[in-house]
Amino acid sequence: MLGLSAGSSMLSLEQLAQYHPQFALAGAEGVPLRPNNRVLQAPFSNPIPGAFVDANFNSQISIYSVFTGFEYTIDPSNAFAGSSQKGQSDFYSEQVSGVLFNLQVRGGGDEYIPIDVPMPLQLARRVLNPSIGVWAMWNAQNVFGRFTIATAPTGPQITAWAAFAFLVMGSEGAKYLCMTREECRKILREKHGILCNPCAPPPMTGAPSGQ
Repeated sequence: MLGLSAGSSMLSLEQLAQYHPQFALAGAEGVPLRPNNRVLQAPFSNPIPGAFVDANFNSQISIYSVFTGFEYTIDPSNAFAGSSQKGQSDFYSEQVSGVLFNLQVRGGGDEYIPIDVPMPLQLARRVLNPSIGVWAMWNAQNVFGRFTIATAPTGPQITAWAAFAFLVMGSEGAKYLCMTREECRKILREKHGILCNPCAPPPMTGAPSGQ
């Protein structure tokens, strides 16, 4: 089984097969899979409440990429006022970022808005990570995010970072993308025992011995 850790989530080959059968078949047959990560960076040189920075991936998604996780950070990490033991507080509880975030995807003929209104940046992980193994991006698609200062930070300059992790196939996987979903599902089921439903043992026809 292919198991890919994404924070507290695990992306399995069965999950890939359900939503991305071409991708799953390539993985099942030994095609190398590699990370294809993208980062949004929002430097605030004059961070006052209401200030915003727009950011997008430096390069478009040009190869079939399956989403495997989202993370963020603020630099410096103590930019916003907190308890005197802020580092410990942030570790044991959800970090309060002081930054709002919204997100849209453009290009490739399919535009949509995963986060349509500004929301606290620390919630984006919980909103996006349930899409691990389900969401994928394709040729010419790009992410556009807006970071907005919600609370005045304690220092003169901060940078917000948002990292999107994707998984892509090696060049040997191109032939699988030319196959239909149905073809891939059939091979996964018959050759690899994946998506084999039902695969349960036949029902019992008689009472168990001793009864």
